[in-house]
Amino acid sequence: MSSKLHVALVAVGAFNPPTNAHLRIFELAKDHLHKLGSFSVLGGIISPVHDAYGKKDLAPAMHRLEMCQRSVSSSSWILVSDWEVTRPGWSRTRATLNFYESCLNSLLSSNEIPPIWASHIVGSAKKEEAEKLNVKLVCGADLLESFAIPNLWLDEDIDHIVGHHGMVVISRPGSCPEKFIYDSDALTQNKNNIFLVTEWITNEISSTKIRRALQRKESVKYLIQDSVIDYINENRLYGKSVQKKPIPKEFDDVFAGIGKLPGKVEIHVEKNAIPFINPVWRIPFALHERVKSELERLEKLDIIERVVAPTEWVNSIVAVEKSDGSLRLCLDPRELNKSIQKPYYPMPTFEDIAAKMHGHNKFSRLDATSGYLMLALTEKSSLVTTFNTPFGRYKYKKMPFGLICAQDQFKRKMEETFGNLKGVGVIVDDILVSGKDEEHDENLRKVLEKAT
Repeated sequence: MSSKLHVALVAVGAFNPPTNAHLRIFELAKDHLHKLGSFSVLGGIISPVHDAYGKKDLAPAMHRLEMCQRSVSSSSWILVSDWEVTRPGWSRTRATLNFYESCLNSLLSSNEIPPIWASHIVGSAKKEEAEKLNVKLVCGADLLESFAIPNLWLDEDIDHIVGHHGMVVISRPGSCPEKFIYDSDALTQNKNNIFLVTEWITNEISSTKIRRALQRKESVKYLIQDSVIDYINENRLYGKSVQKKPIPKEFDDVFAGIGKLPGKVEIHVEKNAIPFINPVWRIPFALHERVKSELERLEKLDIIERVVAPTEWVNSIVAVEKSDGSLRLCLDPRELNKSIQKPYYPMPTFEDIAAKMHGHNKFSRLDATSGYLMLALTEKSSLVTTFNTPFGRYKYKKMPFGLICAQDQFKRKMEETFGNLKGVGVIVDDILVSGKDEEHDENLRKVLEKAT
């Protein structure tokens, strides 16, 4: 058994497009940690950000994933993960790193077949008889310096990323990350977990400059992989400003309100489950009126309904204050989740979706903003979601967030409703529509008609 700390390197970002510099930082980080003598780097993971990140000129996730896959095709140890882009929305870096570390360690201690992005790392870890894996963030010095930008990072996220995971920071000659660390109390406290590596073979390759060159129809050969250049040309990415057509007025209703997917869904509770009744949630008196107003709002939207008759299950709720100051009521189904049978509905891979869109040059993305609330529950399932408040009991008529079956039920309904349409790919709450020239508009119209 090796006494070294076994490490997986993770890079997060847009990769819009992925450049040779993105791959270079993995090699530099691996060399540096190995030279220290106390680390064994088992693999690298490229994790493209979700479309909801909303960065200017951000290509759709399906394209960025495919370009990343092509970039690492010659690498024996760097793989691409689609975990972030298949989430319901954008994930904070802390949550992303936590997922990879938790998932890799869980796979290490089981006989479960790992996903493709984890296969090399888990295989190498078992070969070296590793007992535990540590995930470290690999990045450029610009990401480290972004910690100082007001309201961009949560202080607790910085503490966790640096203190628990650690960072390998690649800097250029002339930059001074040491001073930046010195000026930050939080980074200084964990400076032994920040590994600084200087790239002496300088280059100024950046995705922004690559996009600019492509828009000007200038060559980017030897700056990004040839297979990525081919893919960009085939799919006409990063051209001049794209002309956006307005959605016809006849479909205005599709973009209003909560919406509803066809039929009703069932929450399957184990037959021998013992129902659980939670006591009434005690809330501060100062929140009473705000909680009452939110309950009334949800009732008017037909999301919840008052319950008078006795029910076997009674859950709790918690109130969460959102960034805009409004109050969100969330079901706390911890006891209920223990008895729910998870349906485990498979999701199409990006390879499946990319195959459907091969050769297309026009794309649209629709977002099912209401998510799980578009799923109506059967009466029996609705009663299972009953929850206590100081103002009486209510039940959900729509699928609440927090249930372990919610995502699989939602994926199944979205796929059943839109997945078989021409030029359409569904990734959780995102509907990707594509086509060649005017075919795109026909495909989009069919999706909007289906959603009416």
